[in-house]
Amino acid sequence: MTSSERFAGKSIIVTGASAGIGHALTRKLVSEGAHVFAAARNEGKLNGLSEQSQGLPGKITPVRTDIRNALDVQHLFERVDAAGSGLDIVINNAAHGHNSHVDEMSIEEINSIVSTNLLGTIYMTREALQRMKLQGKGHLAFVSSLAGRMAFPNLSVYSATKFGIEGFAEAIREELKGMNILTTVLRPGVTDTNFFENADMHDFAEKMKHKMQSADSVASDIADALAAKREDSTIGPDKYFMPLLKILPTNIARKFLRFFS
Repeated sequence: MTSSERFAGKSIIVTGASAGIGHALTRKLVSEGAHVFAAARNEGKLNGLSEQSQGLPGKITPVRTDIRNALDVQHLFERVDAAGSGLDIVINNAAHGHNSHVDEMSIEEINSIVSTNLLGTIYMTREALQRMKLQGKGHLAFVSSLAGRMAFPNLSVYSATKFGIEGFAEAIREELKGMNILTTVLRPGVTDTNFFENADMHDFAEKMKHKMQSADSVASDIADALAAKREDSTIGPDKYFMPLLKILPTNIARKFLRFFS
């Protein structure tokens, strides 16, 4: 099977599909023949993504979804059910953050980050597993971050959600042992998307410009990790740093990361 056929006929959900990595990943999967249910809150951008992808081998079904709302999530999966092609892969990608001390954040900001990044992922996984267990197969992907393995100042709430995703994914993997349902944790490195602008991290983005990966490059690496059925994949230069977190004390690993950043 060639790389252009790896996802042919696959039914895939991508959350956060209207921008950044989710947008690029949706196009990548559709270019390889997948039927992608593209979920996000911005319906206009989803429709634009669908129009841009016309002529590609696969298909996009845009579904306006606020994953913070369990009923919205249920509606998304009902759209998949109605298509009648089963459910092969769910990619939990939607996330946002805010560059601030927690005591300076509003309750609304905190709730939005936790609800989107963590609760939304749990809602999505709950619905996915109800279907995957019935059909006897499936693949769950969780987009985490280096911030899910090492906490960063001014991103305490964001880091808390990413640590939560890492723990949640690990527990789900154990629960699914003996079943034909795969799990993959993905950790993209610093990527050139609107995340940093939305999170008020302009100075950080400028400082890390030399390490920035394109969203298309990350999407290609994610597709490779999914096709290879890897349990764990750190994408970009950070993949060389991740093993150190397993053997070095966190404070030493943090100094190492700063030195090479």
